[in-house]
Amino acid sequence: MLEQLPAPDNDRYRFTCSSGDHADEQYELRLSVCPNPVCRCGSISIQMTSDASTDHGVSLPPATFLIDVMNGCLDTTGDKTMQAEQALGELFVDRLSDEDWASLRGIFFSVKRFLTENAADEDLDVYFPVSEIDRDSLMVDFHQILPYAEIKLVEACDKRFALMEHYCVKPGCSCSDVFVTLVNADVVSEVPSADDEPVLVIDYKSRSWRVERLGRENAVLLEHLGTRLSTEDDARHFQARHDRLRSLYLLYKQRHRSGSSTRVRDARKVGRNDPCPCGSGKKYKKCCLGSAGR
Repeated sequence: MLEQLPAPDNDRYRFTCSSGDHADEQYELRLSVCPNPVCRCGSISIQMTSDASTDHGVSLPPATFLIDVMNGCLDTTGDKTMQAEQALGELFVDRLSDEDWASLRGIFFSVKRFLTENAADEDLDVYFPVSEIDRDSLMVDFHQILPYAEIKLVEACDKRFALMEHYCVKPGCSCSDVFVTLVNADVVSEVPSADDEPVLVIDYKSRSWRVERLGRENAVLLEHLGTRLSTEDDARHFQARHDRLRSLYLLYKQRHRSGSSTRVRDARKVGRNDPCPCGSGKKYKKCCLGSAGR
């Protein structure tokens, strides 16, 4: 069981083994989430030591290992010198309950969201499909660029929807439209047909809206949602996200034209077996190398 301990940086936790040979033993954990706001590795580095503040005896030595919160398992892609500690990591993850994994994912996403919101645009190593945007006016999925940004939720007619937001970032275009796909946040099902999900187009400057696709929802519900998403507060939300995507796209094109892309720099300076510069703790070849040539 995980329990957060009082600390200025909120990275300390107590873990109590709930079963097995180490039942009731308590350990202090220091958690470190991969610090790259756009890296999708899902890694948390854990430093585990005995909890000196308790009277419970402990029998496991200190250890440092990585866990993968996306897949709910030990992350074994790190340096081979960590194999002995990875064995202790296996023991640790075997004792984690579903509730513990949910807490760890919550910590991971909370940290990633904070990093995303506070990172300077020039420090973000993102990717845009330039030719499709400039040639075909491809609309850009906000969360494809910033995967850990907060997903906006909206309610209407006793239903709750997550917003998938798409924006135009083509240079010279002054549109203020956002294409919003409405995904039912209360229904867990197989991947729906694209035609099932309604799409609204919100003009955040004129505060107007229209239905692009009705999907499987009724017109009355979409009327409520369109009116709701055209308010001043939501208009500011959409405009801020549109402005950030435009800024990131211009920066990406500048780097692409000058040949100074962060991805290119990393590929030249970082060896395949060196630690990944994203800070995940994995080797470069096991983490971001595969995306460096996109």
